Parts: sequence; structure tokens; C-alpha cells
Amino acid sequence: MGRDNWWRNTSWNEEIEVTFFSKLARARNKTWYLRNQARALASSCPEVALRLLDQYFTSGGDLDQAEAHFYRARAYLALRNVDAAVLAFEAVLAREEAVPNFRTWAFHELPVLIATERMSARYDRAIQVLMKHKDWLTFPVQLYQWHGALALILHEQGQTLEAENEAKQALEAAKMTHSGFQHHPNIGLVGDTADEFGNRLMQIAGKPRSRFRWWRK
Repeated sequence: MGRDNWWRNTSWNEEIEVTFFSKLARARNKTWYLRNQARALASSCPEVALRLLDQYFTSGGDLDQAEAHFYRARAYLALRNVDAAVLAFEAVLAREEAVPNFRTWAFHELPVLIATERMSARYDRAIQVLMKHKDWLTFPVQLYQWHGALALILHEQGQTLEAENEAKQALEAAKMTHSGFQHHPNIGLVGDTADEFGNRLMQIAGKPRSRFRWWRK
């Protein structure tokens, strides 16, 4: 990791930690560096990411607290702490409500989590979140997850025809090969759908299993 990228480590050990906190001590905007380093580690080193985010919030945070809550949720997901992830996603949405200029992908990632974990007590909340933020959909992966989460929930609720329609729309989004942005054609494409979420969508839509391009954010 270059000298100027000391806050973007994707792995962590004692040497990296000493270097990071040494540079952090001299940094002016410490919360910014804590939040962004936690973002880089949320999936690979979730325990470290959570520790950094704890320090971020203890320090008072900054305007982009929604993102900090969002990567706290992703870190909990990496640890398979589903209940904590749900609470963190809810904290994201609450922060976005208070400070709407800072947005994340919690509005579809939370419903996907609820749908895949079959958290039936939260289905109404998931649908509420999806419908409230429908106008935020931009990238193919967002369309895939939005329609997909709704399809899974509707299917569980016995609304099979509506679920089939939503599943088909999700799978159509998965086939998209261009983001719609001229200078960033590959951003936000859908990844390999051969996971539990994708397989359930294919079953609901009555389609054979297949694979699509890996999503690159």
C-alpha cells in the first residue's frame, strides 16, 4: 500500500495497524480516515472494521454517518450476525431520512437480507422500504435486488403471479451489460446469480438456472 493510501488497506496485521494509527494521529480529519478504512475492511476484516467504526462514532462521526452505518451492516453480514446487520441498516435509513443528501444502497440491501433470511415478521417493513425508495433505482444491480427482494417476499406471502412478474424483471436486469453511464459502462452490473437469491428467483420465474456477468461496483 502506497504512502498516500495508508487508509485504504484491504488486509490487516499488527504492522499495518501501527502504521495506520501513527498516520491517523497526525491527520486533521480523523473521522474521514476511520470511516474509509473501515469501508475497505468491511468484508475482508469485519472485526477490525467494526472496531474502527466504533472509534469513528465515539469521535463524533461526520456528515456521512449513513455510509458508516452501511459498512457496519456489511461487516456484521460478513460475520453472519444478521440481527445486528438489520439494526445497522435501519440506522442507515434513519440517518438518510435526517440527512437526505447522503445516500447508500441500504434501501435494497436491507430488503434482500430480510427476504433471503425469510424474516417474515419484517416483510411489511421490507416492502415499505422498497416502495418508498423506488425512485432511487439507478444501476442494473439495484433493479435486480429491488425486484428480486420483492419477488421473494410476495412469493412467501402467496402472491405467486405478482412474484413471478417481479422475478422476471429482476432477471432481465441481471442480463444488462451496460450501466447506462457512458463513461462508466461496467459500474453496477449484476454478478453471478447462481446463489440462493438468484436460484430462488429463477424458480419463481419458472426459468432454468443460468449464470450472468460478475457485478463490478
